[in-house]
Amino acid sequence: MIEVAGDAGSRTKHKVTYEIPIGSPTGTLFFTVGDAPTINAAEQRYFGLGQPRPATELIAFLNSLHTNTRGYVRVWRNDPAFQIDGRDLPDPPPSVSMILTRTQTGTSTTPRTSTIAEMTFAAGDLALTGSKTLQLEVKE
Repeated sequence: MIEVAGDAGSRTKHKVTYEIPIGSPTGTLFFTVGDAPTINAAEQRYFGLGQPRPATELIAFLNSLHTNTRGYVRVWRNDPAFQIDGRDLPDPPPSVSMILTRTQTGTSTTPRTSTIAEMTFAAGDLALTGSKTLQLEVKE
């Protein structure tokens, strides 16, 4: 249950559910509830301007950004994910991760976190700002 505080102390509740799939790896699972800019930043959605890009890539990138009319719940792990030429490459094999962590042109050299799932909820007439992250330990 997500509770959003509004003006004059008003509160709005939103129910969002996520079922952990059977066979999921054990370890820490994180849930970040936030606004669009916070979630975009958490997913390191940026478009490097080091080299000219075709208009189709720029449009695809802009369309991938979250809108500010909704709230978001990002389910993620601290597992490696990479970005190559502005495209996500989540959870590569260890041999590929080793190669990608080296400095290469067009590759994010800092491993990112892996997004497992994402849910949205309507903000209604509210303007959402900020975020909150909770962690859950998954055991067998």
